[in-house]
Amino acid sequence: MLRTCIVSLITGLTLAVSPARAACPSFAKTNGSEGSASDLPDGFFAYGHNKKIMLGSLRSNNAQAIPNVSLRVHRIFISGDGNWILVHDGQKLIMMNKDGSVKEDVPGSSGSGGHMCGFVRKSPTNAMEVFYGPDDGPIMAKKVTASGNFLQFGSERTLISGISFNNGEMSNRSTCVSGNHLFTGVDDLATWVTIPDKGSGTAGGAELWTLQNPPQWNCGYSMSHDGSLVCYNPGTSCSNIPGCLPTDNGGHRGVVMLPFFEKNTAGASRCEMYASDNMISINFAPTKHTRNFDWHMYQWTNHREYLICRMTTSFPNYSGKGLWVLHWPSNTWTRVSDGTIGSETFYSAAHIATATPVHKAPTTVHHAATPNRTDSYLYDIRGRMISPGMPEKTQPASGIVINPNGVASLLSNR
Repeated sequence: MLRTCIVSLITGLTLAVSPARAACPSFAKTNGSEGSASDLPDGFFAYGHNKKIMLGSLRSNNAQAIPNVSLRVHRIFISGDGNWILVHDGQKLIMMNKDGSVKEDVPGSSGSGGHMCGFVRKSPTNAMEVFYGPDDGPIMAKKVTASGNFLQFGSERTLISGISFNNGEMSNRSTCVSGNHLFTGVDDLATWVTIPDKGSGTAGGAELWTLQNPPQWNCGYSMSHDGSLVCYNPGTSCSNIPGCLPTDNGGHRGVVMLPFFEKNTAGASRCEMYASDNMISINFAPTKHTRNFDWHMYQWTNHREYLICRMTTSFPNYSGKGLWVLHWPSNTWTRVSDGTIGSETFYSAAHIATATPVHKAPTTVHHAATPNRTDSYLYDIRGRMISPGMPEKTQPASGIVINPNGVASLLSNR
């Protein structure tokens, strides 16, 4: 039983004080800061509004519609080179360049599920690919040749067969593919799939892995383009780390980040995982934007330190609603759109033009890259930078190596 202390106050009143709650894990960033768009790196973002595709600079709120394009935007993605836009209109995939002068339906994508689609990042074919499929599979990938004003679709291969991703609440779900990694959500479960043969094979049920003791109301699934990190809204809270998850009875007040788990990863409950050294980060949105606000629909940019998401609220005229970019190492949240986005603005996308982050994180956590860096450098699993010259025996058992271009790979069992 907790021991209660009785404190006498100058006024003669008494106050019952319970012992202080245990501190949150060091990787839990419980109060985000609000950033300025002028501090964001060069780049642009894209979203749908009133059957238009809007493109705007990350550093200035000046989004303009792609001319002569009218369609419903259910999902939207940007190619790795930043030159092409991929849209799911609720029935099929459509690919176009940024000025809309080239626009083609993706052959074979008609009838595909709006959450089972996107670009294949780090394709094992070394070519641009898009993927699509119905909720109950199979999931296909199609080769794309795109350059300048030239767009052509080529051969098709099967990524997933024998796995159903249909659960009836897929409007809040998205699926990401990078190399041999697929990440999505099924029945409120974060779901990892390792595609055989380094991503060139076809995955079935044996390649699927989930956390034990499923939560409720998980959504907003995304994966970094290099395939090393995943994130989602955590849903319900955990008694072992009270107050340390950005959730309130299913509300979405932030995001959790974990490594991509390969298919042979040992099982663990979600609450054990959230308190363990396997976690990468727990990010709370700025406190003034967390009560009666919903942060969701995360999508990673091409730079692993930046994501874009949507914030909505029950307050109709609240000035803070719209699209925000999160720099997760420093837990800086920056609004990039105005508050006029419509209900159809479900998912958005963003592309970072510069490789070096502008934001700098505290030295005790993930440290942003420095200009003109030419070496690779190491982070521990909790996001703290480690000198690349540190002796092997003092480096952590698990970590992330970042090369000079910001591309990450997860180390384990060093």
